[in-house]
Amino acid sequence: MEIEGFVKKLADYTNFDNSKVMNQYHKSCEYSKQTCTNLYLYLKNISKLKPTILLVGEAPGYKGCKKSGIPFTSERILKENPFFGLENGYIIRKEKKPESESTATKIWQELNNIKHQFLPLFWNSFPFHPYQVDIKTKKEKNRHPSEYEIETIGIPFLNDLITLFPSLMFFSGVGKKGFETLESIGKTVFYIRHPANDYHNEFPKTFKEFFKSIDDLTGQNI
Repeated sequence: MEIEGFVKKLADYTNFDNSKVMNQYHKSCEYSKQTCTNLYLYLKNISKLKPTILLVGEAPGYKGCKKSGIPFTSERILKENPFFGLENGYIIRKEKKPESESTATKIWQELNNIKHQFLPLFWNSFPFHPYQVDIKTKKEKNRHPSEYEIETIGIPFLNDLITLFPSLMFFSGVGKKGFETLESIGKTVFYIRHPANDYHNEFPKTFKEFFKSIDDLTGQNI
């Protein structure tokens, strides 16, 4: 399977047992052109770098991957980060008011802080947006995907992605779900504390430790 086929497989997927799942890549989603285009460009461009590192989170958040199409990446990052850039074909809904997500911002800030030479590939245990409706506000909010959703939907897509990138050597879960998912498919996994749980202490500490462990194994300064 090539990258284009992988994105199409995601976009065509509709076999959800839980109705509270949005496939942000499906044609029924109002910004599917945006998410599909962005994900395709991201995977195509990062494939040129032959990434050796995969970071896996839990699921797309409503302010981040749900709208950008790229895990751990918000519209603001698409606009402002030099790896992306609207001039390179990435699409956001409102150029003057790009959506921002806390987790995405913190992940990319830490990447900039450590100044490594290798950019990791990002993915999620469950690639679609799981949501619930807040009883009081009637607004949609993030929910955790179930173990069944991850096992039957998320893991097959994760395995497809890993097949697409044979250069991958080092794996880390960002948060418990990402760690458990990678572990369940037989990967040797490092654990990075999720920034939403402990941004100032354990997240940056474990983030740096992961990249330092790669440095120790490869003898390279990343």
